Amino acid sequence: MLNVGAGAGSYEPPDRWVLAVEPSEVMIDQRLPNAAPVLKATVEQLPLADQTVDAAMAILTLHHWENIEAGLLELVRVVRDRIVILTMDTEKLAELWIVRDYLPELLGQHAARFPSIGRLRQLLPGTNVEVLSVPRDCQDGFMAALWARPDAYLDPAIRAATSPWQTSRRRLSSAPSASYAKTSTQANGNAATTTCSRDKRLTSDCV
Repeated sequence: MLNVGAGAGSYEPPDRWVLAVEPSEVMIDQRLPNAAPVLKATVEQLPLADQTVDAAMAILTLHHWENIEAGLLELVRVVRDRIVILTMDTEKLAELWIVRDYLPELLGQHAARFPSIGRLRQLLPGTNVEVLSVPRDCQDGFMAALWARPDAYLDPAIRAATSPWQTSRRRLSSAPSASYAKTSTQANGNAATTTCSRDKRLTSDCV
């Protein structure tokens, strides 16, 4: 399995052989010694021959790509069987309370880097799409995962590890604020991610 935009390897399955691709030396340096082998490369120029791997995964990474179309074409070229993409539905992101009420500028900066689900369907014909709801107790640390734990948004360490805060001009105080840190009972806007998966033998799937 190929893991593109692999980062530190947090999403790599432990029960199969994985080859990671990551362009950032900073992220590569954060990989554990027992992590999958990693190639320093971009998804737009994969150093692999045609149909080298059985499957590929791209987990919350599309917004970091320089060229979505070129990256997807490279995945189609090197993958024999299935491509699975987990991405954010920016229409749902716009409804998330922290974005809607406090950080609408993220839609013009961070969210604009995500291709729409319609665009992914165009680039990967036959793709199947499934919606994955983000539960209030989601253990991940991506921005939408914290929608019911707003105090986490005030943690500098959490913000430093999440890309939306790197693109936003907003500087949040680390001191809790009643006007900003809503309680979990008030944070009632759910979020959703979308996965796109392409089975090259039959159809493509998007979740």
